[in-house]
Amino acid sequence: MDSILSMFQYSVNNVIFKRYRSIIFADLIADSFSYVSLEDGEFVLQPKEAERASTYMSFLAESPLTHDDDRELLRTYSNIEHVKDQVLKSSFKPFYLTYRRKISFDDTRYSLTYINAVPIGDEKHLYLILFARDITTEFDLLKRDVIGKLNKEDVLNNGRRAVLIVDDDEFSREMLHDMLEEDFNIYEAADGKEALNMLEDIYNEVSVIISDINMPNVNGFEMLEKINADPLFSSIPVIAVTSDNEEERCLQLGAADFVNKPYNRAVLLSRINSIVRLRESSSALSEIEYVAKSNIYTRQAFIHHYKNALSKHSEIDWSLIVYNINEYRKNYEALGFDDYGNCALAIGAIINGINGYHLLVGKNNENEFVIMTDMKTNDFIEQLTLALNADELPLLGKIGIYEHLDKKEGAYEAINNAKEAIDSIYDLYDVHYHIYDEKLRLRKSKILLIESKMEEALSNDQFVVHYQPKHDAKTGELVGAEALIRWLSPEYGFMSPADFIPLFEKNGFIAKVDEYVWDRTCFNIRKWLDKGIDVVPISINTSRNDFSRKDFLARRMEPLKENELDPKYLHMEVTESLFSEDVEELSEILKTCKDAGFEIEMDDFGTGYSSLNILTTLPLDVLKLDMSFAKHFDDKRRHQVFEICVRLAKRLNLKTVSEGVETLELAKRIADMGVDMIQGYCYSKALSEKEFEAYMISHKRGSSK
Repeated sequence: MDSILSMFQYSVNNVIFKRYRSIIFADLIADSFSYVSLEDGEFVLQPKEAERASTYMSFLAESPLTHDDDRELLRTYSNIEHVKDQVLKSSFKPFYLTYRRKISFDDTRYSLTYINAVPIGDEKHLYLILFARDITTEFDLLKRDVIGKLNKEDVLNNGRRAVLIVDDDEFSREMLHDMLEEDFNIYEAADGKEALNMLEDIYNEVSVIISDINMPNVNGFEMLEKINADPLFSSIPVIAVTSDNEEERCLQLGAADFVNKPYNRAVLLSRINSIVRLRESSSALSEIEYVAKSNIYTRQAFIHHYKNALSKHSEIDWSLIVYNINEYRKNYEALGFDDYGNCALAIGAIINGINGYHLLVGKNNENEFVIMTDMKTNDFIEQLTLALNADELPLLGKIGIYEHLDKKEGAYEAINNAKEAIDSIYDLYDVHYHIYDEKLRLRKSKILLIESKMEEALSNDQFVVHYQPKHDAKTGELVGAEALIRWLSPEYGFMSPADFIPLFEKNGFIAKVDEYVWDRTCFNIRKWLDKGIDVVPISINTSRNDFSRKDFLARRMEPLKENELDPKYLHMEVTESLFSEDVEELSEILKTCKDAGFEIEMDDFGTGYSSLNILTTLPLDVLKLDMSFAKHFDDKRRHQVFEICVRLAKRLNLKTVSEGVETLELAKRIADMGVDMIQGYCYSKALSEKEFEAYMISHKRGSSK
């Protein structure tokens, strides 16, 4: 029996590896992963030392080969805390995701990757086994099965499928018609252009297209290209009537099969029936057109109908609305639903049931509906609220509206604009909707401009480092500085850090900027020391993206070694928001940095992200009190909180810095409270490299200028 089980296990293992392109074993607690290989029929882990699981998913999300519409999904799964939370909340239920990836940099086509994720373990030992495979071919067949079917009435009435015959030769069309009419409903078109126009109305009825290649107006090749480019038409298999030397090109354009003239009825019927049987073997009929258990369009079906509506009814003033219902996820049980999916279906049905208007409703993703309508914004909000209330549901979530659609703009751009409107109100509790306006348009244009210029700016030294001095609160002595990045564009002049720093933190470019500031500051310190200047310690920002690198500390130590610097000259500055999650992991990284000789400063303390317990957990040396305390120093409650923070820091043997102090009078009052250092305009603005060099010379330590 043991030998039989062993052979069974060996066979199973081999079958699994034949089915899946790769298998990955991820440790969600350690944020690590290993590739699984098969050696002598046994699974073997091959550790990937250089990367974390989260970094690997981030790499997939930001890869130039990844389809733009799939990046956000992959970014979500690069957040290990999110994945752990999903696994635990679902009681270790397996899940899957799919994403599209370019076949190569030079190719415009995409392959489709399917990842099946199987959680195992418990809260202390949480693992994820990822089975990945390329399902491009399978998906193409599924789409043909799903969309290329007759509508339900035809199936129930007589089970007959429909064939679209496309040929400019009337005799050939008649001959095919006579051959097939006994078994199929027949549609005819005289060329590719006529066929494409007919498909707008009958695409969901046609099982197979039989098309000649050599035709006037739009020929067979051009028609194949257009069919393949449409999200719904591409699901219909095409049998090309072609000569042998045209078959390769037809295959490249998406043809499913070939026949030659003169037609052999038995061969032709055999090929058509094979395609039909293959399509009808799937149990997922209608999934490409409609979301399961609903009459809500899927994303790709919505986009198809969106294009048609804009094209055929351009006289209508259309709006595109995105309704994010994620807030219902927290409340669905209290609202009487057994799961979030059923709650979402109910909301979709309510939206779709609004009467008296042109209304096209689709599902953009798990948490979003997309709606195309001629309703005015206020009317839509009013009707939606009334419809929800009629079913005893409140209006929850956020709604973004993009008005006055232009058919020159694609559906994806319209959806993204509506989502931009949602993003602008996401943190506003009592605001439910916002219209994409000129302000958002300008912001989007600015973001696109910044992202198009940032790499060039870094390569061409448009980023410059400034230094803002820190002074001893009691003596006024110069005791340190903070490195700050500035962008001086030859085209646009000075660009405010408030415009680009948040964007860089979001898109990950901040890691390159932080490294540039670090390297430049090391170079400057060496230069100043060689001039005999008494250099003060300089604190440099360190972002979450920096810590995600396994070789983070090694990269920071390298320029110190090159410039023969002691770590005492450089402080690592981290923001309070960095510790909103993964506190233990980041604490270990910071301890390693502290052991290497760096002092650690927490910036912006008091902005509300962390608990006081973090101060006892992290290896901090300096607490930088957020500038809002100094700005509102005379506010009684803020003053009291400020005073408590200073006392707490002293009890924990932490030095304190008060940022944003603008007058010497305020500096004295803050010093009297026991703050150790002052940073702000009361002493100096941020200075260029040359200006700060002169400042250090004129403010030698021991001097209280």
